[in-house]
Amino acid sequence: MPVNATQPLNSGATVTTTSALLVAGNSARSKLAIVNTGAYNVYLSKGVPAVVGKGIMIAANGGSTSYQDLNNWLGAIYAIADGGSSITTYLEEYI
Repeated sequence: MPVNATQPLNSGATVTTTSALLVAGNSARSKLAIVNTGAYNVYLSKGVPAVVGKGIMIAANGGSTSYQDLNNWLGAIYAIADGGSSITTYLEEYI
């Protein structure tokens, strides 16, 4: 669940080879950063189930992406890993 920007949400999830919701939509989101600390590449999709090889790829072992300001995405983000389970973490702020 998102929290106030003065107390950002720092959370994470294990992404598997089956697409699943990673971060729920939040119309008040001001910033979102996602880091893949796992051993497999992770693919993100905005609003629809993720597919390996499509969407935004976050490289294994520390790859990252962020949404803020003009390119901020407020909807749900889905994720899928390309070879096994991969740990991701994210930080979300809202106003």
